[in-house]
Amino acid sequence: MTVDAWAMTAECARTVEACESPTRCAVLRALQKQWIELGEKERLLSEQHVLKEMEDLSIGTPKAGVGEEPRCAAGSGRPVT
Repeated sequence: MTVDAWAMTAECARTVEACESPTRCAVLRALQKQWIELGEKERLLSEQHVLKEMEDLSIGTPKAGVGEEPRCAAGSGRPVT
């Protein structure tokens, strides 16, 4: 099950607006703060995951001209330009 941290943050904010009990409002604000922190962590982890995937892809792709012999046209013995 996945929970949208930002949706929960917004829900806490709406509930705080309608709240009459100071204790309940304080608890909801603390909960809202936790959802915000979780949302930020999810965002950072997502960015790190994307960067790791990009790095993995670039490592698996050979760079042209690095550690390669020049290619020659079939039978000509001359490098392809």
